[in-house]
Amino acid sequence: MRLILMLDQLRKGLQLYELPKIMKTHQDLCQPLFVTGEDNKVDAVFILENSRPVFSEIGSAKHRMETNIMNFFQDYLQEIEDSEQDGPSNNNIAPGSLTVGRIMQWLIGQGHKPLLPSEKKDFVINVKFHHDCDTAHCLFSYCQRL
Repeated sequence: MRLILMLDQLRKGLQLYELPKIMKTHQDLCQPLFVTGEDNKVDAVFILENSRPVFSEIGSAKHRMETNIMNFFQDYLQEIEDSEQDGPSNNNIAPGSLTVGRIMQWLIGQGHKPLLPSEKKDFVINVKFHHDCDTAHCLFSYCQRL
């Protein structure tokens, strides 16, 4: 009962400045002021923050290569993200164009951030490097030594 009285007092205070009228005409501008929302769009930072690479011994040639791969991957994701924002229309992405969300879809099978709190808490992208691709019967035909 007390909550209703408080909300009624808030409503009367908003009416002093005709805010309900403004809120009705400009809902898209006023909604973030009263309703918290989450951005479920995947970006480069989200992928990189949740990546857990398993590196080889520090100082080894393998570790150096793995570090370079992660650095190149970071640059690549940021380049794609920049091209998404610089495109002709941010809302209309061509069906064949590459986006950060589509890269995440390819990596883990979903192109959006986890929605459930339990999924958010435990969300990790494990990254393992296979150096002996040619001797380990790699399934990919494009494996080559770097």
